[in-house]
Amino acid sequence: MAANKSRAAAFFRHVVEQGVCFSWGTDEGVTPWEDRNGDTLLPLWPDEASASSENQDDGEPGERVLERPLDELVSSLRRWADADVGIAVHPVDGHIAGTYSVRDFATRLLDEVPQDQRESAAWMNDPAGLARVLP
Repeated sequence: MAANKSRAAAFFRHVVEQGVCFSWGTDEGVTPWEDRNGDTLLPLWPDEASASSENQDDGEPGERVLERPLDELVSSLRRWADADVGIAVHPVDGHIAGTYSVRDFATRLLDEVPQDQRESAAWMNDPAGLARVLP
């Protein structure tokens, strides 16, 4: 459990610093996962290698690692929230570091940005996107 929390914290730090995360899917979008409760999750990884490693054995034809710049990701949050989709952070060997509602995911992203950098973070060009999903 502590390893998962540590991996989740590292995920948020890394993607905020880099301004990008990675998913798995096709040109048409992310391939969702379903957890044991039947809930739909969108898995995200902090780097291309992790996303590829986790999916290469189960991938369908046409599926590949997708780079997700945070500005584009933020613009998708409202749609995901409306679809009641959760976000699975940094799955490794089938173990998810953390599962978040869209609102909690957006909050964690924003919390990782130092207050004095929120106006200048390159991926924060759509603060309204975050505001639409935050309380």
